[in-house]
Amino acid sequence: MNGVAHIVRRARADDPHTLAVLALAEAMRAGSSAATFAGQGADSVDGVQPLESLASGGASLVVYHQRGPAPALVRRLIDRGGAIAVVGDAAPLADLALRDLRALADAGAAGLAVSGRQAERLTALGFTRVRTVPHVVARKRLVAVGAFEPAAHHLDVALHAPLVLTVDDLVTRENAARVVQAFHVLRTYIARGGQLAVGVNE
Repeated sequence: MNGVAHIVRRARADDPHTLAVLALAEAMRAGSSAATFAGQGADSVDGVQPLESLASGGASLVVYHQRGPAPALVRRLIDRGGAIAVVGDAAPLADLALRDLRALADAGAAGLAVSGRQAERLTALGFTRVRTVPHVVARKRLVAVGAFEPAAHHLDVALHAPLVLTVDDLVTRENAARVVQAFHVLRTYIARGGQLAVGVNE
């Protein structure tokens, strides 16, 4: 394998999805070359390159991390040829995004899912090869995100207990249920006075 190219539609420095893709790219390196490319916003995120710089034969595997519809990008990846793996969006999908996934499945792409429900959706859309992979957290990159000063001041003066922060998109019942369960375990068995904060996309 000549390397792995991770593709996102749009990159943002404070975006949990971008951070997750960068973390996964770092975790998948394992001695081989890996890089992350974005159709938009590459210049605003360290470690992300513009999609135009991806050479046609530069990577043996392209991993497309879906985040909403991107028909032009999907067509470009299909026309490029080569092996494609798709990390499906966990959020409810509009018709255009579902069409993107079906096109990738028809092109022979493999599916990567982070939950059983996600794997079932990819299979239902026509993916014949679907694998479930664990979540990877970009701790170093999360720490590097600058704090919003008013919120930081509020936390300093209002909270007098350990704070647990979750950065996620609580757009599905499954995601929300995981956060509630984790907070229950925290308050019951670890830190009874613990507080929970949820960081979500704007």
